Amino acid sequence: MQALKEQDGGPIGVGGATLAASLTAHGVIDEYRLFVTPVVLGAATPFFAGDTHIDLKLIQTRSFSPHVVYLRYRRIRRRVERNLARRDGSPKWMRGQN
Repeated sequence: MQALKEQDGGPIGVGGATLAASLTAHGVIDEYRLFVTPVVLGAATPFFAGDTHIDLKLIQTRSFSPHVVYLRYRRIRRRVERNLARRDGSPKWMRGQN
């Protein structure tokens, strides 16, 4: 995924909570674009699984109807994470792997 991000060609879109949760855990998603439709469910696949913690900044909102809201967030990288990425050139989660 990191190699795809580094190529020219624009943003990469990902759909589905399972794939998004995995990519979030690996720290490769820079921006989240969510369409929120309030529905009460007994169970579902979480978008942010387990103890995943990421800092997000809301950069855009839009209402499409009384029931649907678009939310666009940019990931805020912590200073330590940015410094490690600059020094090594590879994402933090890939370091130390062969």
